[in-house]
Amino acid sequence: MKNEEDILKTAKVYFNDNEILSRLAACFCDKYRSLGHWGGVVEFTALSSSDKEILSGFLGKYIRESKVRISYKKFCSAWKNTRFAAIELENFLKYYHKDPLISKQQEKLLQQKNQLAIIDELLEKHMTGAANKWLQALKNKELYLYRRELANDKKLLQLLAEALDNLPTDYERLPVFANRVSGNPHIFDVNTVEANVLLQALAFLAGTNMAIISIEAKTEIFYRHKLLRDDILNFATVFGLCGFNDTGRIAYWYEAAKIKAPLNLPLREIVRATKICPISEVENKEKYIVYIVENSGVFSAIIDYLQQSGNNQAVICLHGQLKMASWALLDRLYSSGAVFYYSGDFDPEGLGIVEKIIERYGTRVKLWHFNARQYIDIIGKNNDNNTLSNERLKKLEKIKQPLLRQQVQLLQKYKQAVYQESFINDLLNDFF
Repeated sequence: MKNEEDILKTAKVYFNDNEILSRLAACFCDKYRSLGHWGGVVEFTALSSSDKEILSGFLGKYIRESKVRISYKKFCSAWKNTRFAAIELENFLKYYHKDPLISKQQEKLLQQKNQLAIIDELLEKHMTGAANKWLQALKNKELYLYRRELANDKKLLQLLAEALDNLPTDYERLPVFANRVSGNPHIFDVNTVEANVLLQALAFLAGTNMAIISIEAKTEIFYRHKLLRDDILNFATVFGLCGFNDTGRIAYWYEAAKIKAPLNLPLREIVRATKICPISEVENKEKYIVYIVENSGVFSAIIDYLQQSGNNQAVICLHGQLKMASWALLDRLYSSGAVFYYSGDFDPEGLGIVEKIIERYGTRVKLWHFNARQYIDIIGKNNDNNTLSNERLKKLEKIKQPLLRQQVQLLQKYKQAVYQESFINDLLNDFF
């Protein structure tokens, strides 16, 4: 008589040689994982003639239809009539299943136990600081990783704890930081698992619920923790501004402003400045005006006039979007006493930009020829070549800033954009 091991091996070969029986065994293993016990019913559809013949022979019942339901009770009865009946069906199924067969509930409990053990081990090493705060939040279920299964990845959690406890005290490029804490400069590259978990942890530490889907949102979170990515191509353009660091005036900023030349400032240079002021008012004013325009063409026209007139009024160009360099520049100007006069395009995107600026700097932001009167004045002269699509108009629903309510209503009414170039002379007149 064959021993149990031989019977199990023979049965496994037999089931593997018959695909429909292999599927039957696999389905009841899945049922066990779901239910936590042996039982349930499985259903097969679109059975082939071969499938029906094999099932008929196994179950001892002729199957005519291409659809059949088989209960675990029927499976057991059929098993007892096979040459493998010397062993229990459930013992065979446990043997047949590739991995240890446990219920999903048991698996969840084991994972939670493992997660807790990993976190407790890491807490013993990181007893204070940012890593401790993050780990405690994970342990107390105040925070969940963006993919739950990652909480069982001990190597990942170790890396993140080390990274959080070694955040820079001065600005550091992200690849340099990554290499310093892991030996791999690319481990926190955009969209890696490690980068996503780090971003989630940094957002938690910053106390923000901000979405971190867009590149700019990710750059913002890194910047809050003195980590810089893309610090060359991420730039802002300025005119009439002078930067200062701990040793005094930054020479090339001053020289560019002195000769009335616009200056493209990459993020890496902006963060080196501790204070930024207009060159014409460095010595004598605590509060000063900085004009902000959205478009480079309008910026150039203003600079042309300022250069010709000898005026060194401070002006910034955002180039149609708020990059991290723009935020770094505006943050430093705000800290130095700036009042922002903003002018942009009357379109959903332009209103979205100024709304973000108002949210960040509040009453220090003034709308510069960016009101309902300006729009109405221009729309009467404009043709209808700037019609807004329904998709773009839908963006207006997200703008909630009270100062922009009239502008939103006018855009919804007329469905026409008005661009800065249409009222550039009004902007220039303010510098006479």
